[in-house]
Amino acid sequence: MDAGLGHPKNIPWTQKAFANAAGISPNTPASWLRPDGARELKSKSFEKVFSTFFPLERDALTEPARELRRVFNEANKTAKSIKLALDEKRFSELDVWNAVMRTKNGEFLSVVRGMSNAKGVRFEGFAPGELALTETDEQFFLEIPTTLRSKVESGEINYDIHADGAREFSDTCLESVHDQLPGFDLLGAISKYSELYASRVVEAFESDRVTQKPYNKPKYGVRSVTSHIPANKDETTAGEVHLYRTDFFSHWVISQTFKDMQKQHPEWLTDMSKFPTLSVNGKEVYFPHLTMGIGLNCFIICQPEYGARTTCFTRLGNASSQPRQHNRLHVPVNEGLNTEDYDEERHEVSLNFWWKRMIREELGGDLDLDRFEFEALSVFLDTTVGELGVLGVIVTDYTVAELDVARTKTARDLGREFVGSLIEIPATEVDLIEFVISQPNSVQDFVTYTPHLIDMIVRRRIFQSGKF
Repeated sequence: MDAGLGHPKNIPWTQKAFANAAGISPNTPASWLRPDGARELKSKSFEKVFSTFFPLERDALTEPARELRRVFNEANKTAKSIKLALDEKRFSELDVWNAVMRTKNGEFLSVVRGMSNAKGVRFEGFAPGELALTETDEQFFLEIPTTLRSKVESGEINYDIHADGAREFSDTCLESVHDQLPGFDLLGAISKYSELYASRVVEAFESDRVTQKPYNKPKYGVRSVTSHIPANKDETTAGEVHLYRTDFFSHWVISQTFKDMQKQHPEWLTDMSKFPTLSVNGKEVYFPHLTMGIGLNCFIICQPEYGARTTCFTRLGNASSQPRQHNRLHVPVNEGLNTEDYDEERHEVSLNFWWKRMIREELGGDLDLDRFEFEALSVFLDTTVGELGVLGVIVTDYTVAELDVARTKTARDLGREFVGSLIEIPATEVDLIEFVISQPNSVQDFVTYTPHLIDMIVRRRIFQSGKF
C-alpha cells in the first residue's frame, strides 16, 4: 500500500494513497477540474458518498478503510461544505461518480455507439441514416389463455388477440430452447406467467377502480443488432436493429420468464458479439426472441432564448408495466417501438416517427415538433431485464415549465405511467451527479438502467458539447 496507509494518524494521506484505498483514479481530479476549480460536494451529499465508499459495518472495515473513515469524519466536522484537500487538490466529482457506479457494474452494455462527425450532428451520435430499424418477416406471439380469450370472443372484454396464425413458428422456437436449458422449465414458466397476466387483464376490466384498462398493442421485438462502418466514412459507426412483430402480452410474459431464467443461469450473456445466443453452462443456446422489445430513452436539454440551460427527470407511477420500477426516477421521455412507427410511404420502420410519437404521448400533443431536435447516441442492453434501448438527446427552446404545463394538459401517458411534475435541474455534469447522490437511496431510487444513461451523458460530457 502507498505512503500514508498505516502511518501515524497525524500524517495526511497522499492523493495516490487515497485513490488506491477508495478505488478511484488519481488522475481524474486534474482532468475534471473546471476553469474555476472543481465543484465542492455539498455537505448533505457527504454521507451518501461516504456510505458508497464504505458500505460495510464499521467492524468489518479493513485498517486502511477505518483510517480513511476517520479522515472523512474529521473533514465532515470541520467544514460547512466538504472539500477533501489531498496534496492540495480537490476531490473530483467524477471520482465520486465512479464510486457510485461501482454498485452497478456489469448491468449494462453498449451494443452500438454512434461516433459520427457528420455536419449537423451535435453530440457525435448517429447521423441520419446511420441507425437503421429493419423489419424481418418473422413474428412471435404467445397464445392468450382461455380465461381471457373466452371473454374477448364473447365481447365482454375489448382486448386484441394477435397470436392466431403465428403460433406454430413461436411454439417451435420455444420447444427448441426449452430442451437446451438444464434445470429450467421454460414452457412451464411461460404458461404460469401467461395465466397470471391474463387473470390481471380480466380483473382490470371487471374492476370499477381501474380507469386505464390494459390493451394489447402490436409492437416490435429485437431479433439481433449489428454494427458496421459505412462506406467512405471511416470515422463513424452505423448500426442496424433487426426486428420482428410481437405484442405486449408476449413481451410481458417473456420478460418475466427471463427474470426467472436469469436466476438459474446468470451467465446467460458472456459475449455480446454472439447476441442473441445464450451461454448456458458453457453451451450456446440460440434464443432469437429473448429481447422482446426496444425502448427509446432521451435526455431533454431545454435551451430557451433567455435563461440557463436545464434538463429534467420524472417519476414513474404505479400503473407502469414493471412493478419494481414504480415511483422511481427516470428520464422524462421514453417509449417502446411499436407498429405505429412504420412509415408506409417509405416502407420502413422510422426512427423519426418513433421519437416524434414519443414527444406527443409523453409531453403533449399540442407541442410544436419543429421546436425539437433529436439525436440518437447509442444502442444499449440492460442485462438485468434482457432488453435493448436507444439512448438519445432532445434539444428544445421550450422551458421545463412550459413542457410541464403541456404534459399536464395533453400527454396521454400522464397518470398512466408518470406522476407529479417534471423535476428540473441545471444541465451540467456536476449537477447531474449531485442530483443522483442527493436522492435518499442514490442510484437505487432510479429506474434500473437510468443511472447508466446518466453515466453515458456524464462521461461523454454531452452537456458541455454541441452548439446551443
